[in-house]
Amino acid sequence: MPRVSTLRRAFTLIELLVVIAIIAVLIALLVPAVQQVRESANRTTCQNNLKQLALGVIHYQEVYKRFPPAGKGYGWCRYGVVPGTVPNAQVYNHTGWLYVLPYIEQETIVNQLKMNECTANVMVGNNGCCGPTTATGTLQGNAVTNGNGAVIGSQISTFVCPSVIGKPYTETGSALYSIDSAANLRAARTTYDFSVLWNWDCEYWKIQPMNTRRMFGEGSNCRMEQITDGTSTTIMLAESVFDIVNGRANAWGFRGWVMAGVDPGHSPINVWTWPTVPGERPGVLGSWGHMGSLHPSGAHAAFADGSVRFLNESLDTTILTQLAVIADGVVIDNSKLTW
Repeated sequence: MPRVSTLRRAFTLIELLVVIAIIAVLIALLVPAVQQVRESANRTTCQNNLKQLALGVIHYQEVYKRFPPAGKGYGWCRYGVVPGTVPNAQVYNHTGWLYVLPYIEQETIVNQLKMNECTANVMVGNNGCCGPTTATGTLQGNAVTNGNGAVIGSQISTFVCPSVIGKPYTETGSALYSIDSAANLRAARTTYDFSVLWNWDCEYWKIQPMNTRRMFGEGSNCRMEQITDGTSTTIMLAESVFDIVNGRANAWGFRGWVMAGVDPGHSPINVWTWPTVPGERPGVLGSWGHMGSLHPSGAHAAFADGSVRFLNESLDTTILTQLAVIADGVVIDNSKLTW
């Protein structure tokens, strides 16, 4: 009987190349789809984070009949240049988030903090450009020895958008941006912060005209009835990123030099350049206090009624400023604010 061959014919080189090409095409089609699904999930999580924070801020307001300040007792702010601005007699370098923690289910962190003492030992700002900023008041305790500096190194997922990239902690070794210039302590950063004016003058919110005033500032005590432009069209919280060209990103636990919050009206959303530093750096916002995100085409904001909406980066600064101001008398069409 003739022998029947059991050998299988191998792929030719051309067939192998065709298979590889098909696999490459499938991967090319699949990767963007996977990335789109991941970003959609990240965006939903980001919205939920901001919603929780907004409700926490509103809950604080319901208890105290005023909103928390963006921060308290800065040791680095400018004084004397604007009439009425004076250095703080007591330096805390607190953020407003410290006061909101009990209302976002962070009692464990609250119980570790000494709220009557400072969370950072910053006692000077940038006198080279913006003085005088050297503190003349008294630092309330010591953030290294009182334990607050260690506590604010805790990462809290609610404060972080999952789409963000970059450095999640503040630096060490800086008199302006660190918890303490000599201690090896890093604070966890946040991608969400209070809507404030792009300003570094001490307690400026208290003397700021109502038609330019944001909801928050150092020492602010905004009440719901002061938001006469409408709670659904006044930005309360805004999104930002971890890395900044000019300045530093905000931490949730302390305020250092120009780590003041987010000003939605100072710049268009997602501007990745700063005039004195050439070149665009996507993912690194141009300056401190700017609004932005790693989401395509815009960033999230929470409004004073607790709603969270996505603002397109095409919105001009005039509209963004009108949304940030609490009492300029301008009515904004809500339908233009979502994307």
